[in-house]
Amino acid sequence: MNGQQQGGYPPQGGYPPQGGYPPQQGGYPPQQGGYPPQQGGYPPQQGGYPPQQGGYPPQGGYPGQGAPQRSSAPKVMGILMIIFACLGLIVSLYRLSSSPSGELPGDFLKSLKTYVMITEVVGLLLSITHLVGGIFAVGYKPAAPLLATIYGAGALGMNMVGVILYYVMVAPKLKDVGGTVGEAVGNLGGAMLIVMTVLASIWPVLVLILMNTKGAKAACRPA
Repeated sequence: MNGQQQGGYPPQGGYPPQGGYPPQQGGYPPQQGGYPPQQGGYPPQQGGYPPQQGGYPPQGGYPGQGAPQRSSAPKVMGILMIIFACLGLIVSLYRLSSSPSGELPGDFLKSLKTYVMITEVVGLLLSITHLVGGIFAVGYKPAAPLLATIYGAGALGMNMVGVILYYVMVAPKLKDVGGTVGEAVGNLGGAMLIVMTVLASIWPVLVLILMNTKGAKAACRPA
């Protein structure tokens, strides 16, 4: 028996050579880089969610805020027109009720009364137009720009006419009454009248400009 085995059991070298599981060529069947290519993950969305073009649909704020707002110029001007018109009415009525009186030589008193009557009656009519135009402007009435234009142009014209009438009707009579002194008084009164006229013309000019802008006219149009 010992001779048949020649030194022991037949040489086996261990279990039959297996090398592990059947050859897999590196593991699982080749996947060519892993799972089937997805081209970036989920089906292509071209940048994510469907394009929204800037986010939520444009809202422009609360409802009604996207439309152009009505100009507030007529309302502001209307309030100021009402105030100045009331002051003008008071001044005109006071001057008409307290016309010049007394004993003065020549035709000076008569000329002065005529001058006051003309200027204050016209001023009274302009103040009424001024007041109505202001009321219409506060209410955004379509006639507000027209009335404001009538008042502004009329006031500027009457200011110039008032200066002319003074030098035609009043200043010459002062010279007749007082000679050189009367002439000096007449010139001084004329200079003061010119300064007052320039200052008084500022407001009519503002009314003409601000009440005839595109925004003011558009605000006073019927909706």
